[in-house]
Amino acid sequence: MRAPSSRPMTSASVAEPSASRSPSQRDEATRVFAVDLYAQLHAWVGDAVRRGIDSGEFTPTDVDDLSTLVLSLSDGYGIRLMLRDPTVTLDTALTSVWRHVSTALGLPDTVPTA
Repeated sequence: MRAPSSRPMTSASVAEPSASRSPSQRDEATRVFAVDLYAQLHAWVGDAVRRGIDSGEFTPTDVDDLSTLVLSLSDGYGIRLMLRDPTVTLDTALTSVWRHVSTALGLPDTVPTA
């Protein structure tokens, strides 16, 4: 087992080719990438919700809180569906996510089909 590098993690070290970095540095680069990806997804969901609120289609709500909830529910159900958890189906996942989203946005309780 190789000892971890004593070099501090910097943006320059994240940009180095992965072969020259220790496993802990590669994991840090992956973590930073994932956090950035989630920030982009959060902003994308939030922008869609804000557009709906601005157009009068959605009831005003805490956009950041709802965006976090949507991503959390999607991740949770997505993992269970990916693992083929027999207690979760696509329909039950969609119904559950929609129940929370529709309540927050003042939309009908039925999941849209089109």
